[in-house]
Amino acid sequence: MDRRTTQPRMLIGPVNTVGQGSAWAAAVSEHVGISTAVWKSAESSEGSPYRVDRWVPQRAFPTPESRRRLLDEIARDFTHVIDESGQPFGGAVSMRRSVLDAYRLRLKGVRTALLFHGSDIRQPSMHRAMHEDSPFHGPLDGLTDRLEQRVAAHR
Repeated sequence: MDRRTTQPRMLIGPVNTVGQGSAWAAAVSEHVGISTAVWKSAESSEGSPYRVDRWVPQRAFPTPESRRRLLDEIARDFTHVIDESGQPFGGAVSMRRSVLDAYRLRLKGVRTALLFHGSDIRQPSMHRAMHEDSPFHGPLDGLTDRLEQRVAAHR
């Protein structure tokens, strides 16, 4: 695909937590005029009330060859990719895999972005310090500590 003459087409995914990816895609389409698609990696395509244009089974592309084919397909069909939460499309949950995939897509001419939101990037200790009514004042059965560790790794 000659990216200099191709109309922009954006892929958003693979998380679509509570439809946020779907909402972003709708906003980009409506306000920027760029064609968008939402992909979701999941064990099953059942149960999501939000727009999903393609379901990608988790761990569907475990081999280097299968990942290469997936990235070739993405590069063929999209000019821009927004990766939600550092999770790769169709692979085991791994920020390292996501970053490597983004690098390979950039080598193919795809513009990439990494987007964190919500508990992916909200640091409980900072939220506690800023908000008197933060739910993170308590241990929440270990959730607060787990989120603190995950956010530190993401940062």
